[in-house]
Amino acid sequence: MRTALLAPLLLPLSVSPLAPVPAAAIELPLRGTFAVDAGDCRAAREEREGAYVVFDGSSVGHGGQGGCDVSAIRKTGPDQWALAAVCAGLEGPKTRKTIRLARRGKSAIDYDGHTYTRCPD
Repeated sequence: MRTALLAPLLLPLSVSPLAPVPAAAIELPLRGTFAVDAGDCRAAREEREGAYVVFDGSSVGHGGQGGCDVSAIRKTGPDQWALAAVCAGLEGPKTRKTIRLARRGKSAIDYDGHTYTRCPD
């Protein structure tokens, strides 16, 4: 098992800080899987429930328990974004919310009030 953590892949964004991006053009500022700990990285690889998030295109999966479709991204500072999203769990209605995302160094992020570390590939 590799123990080195990989730096997040930053994708180019040409987003005005005031204007939302059309849904078809949304691309999150990073990709990959981030988890609370190594056990949750293992859960992500095995596609089980756990404390992890998966960033892919314009969606964010929440540890096998639902996720969010992002409709707009606003840069709020260096390596910080506000994501306008529609989120759903396994049960209950969809909800609109603004999610705060921040990159912390080369391997960690803050997402919706929680800190996660990039999982090895």
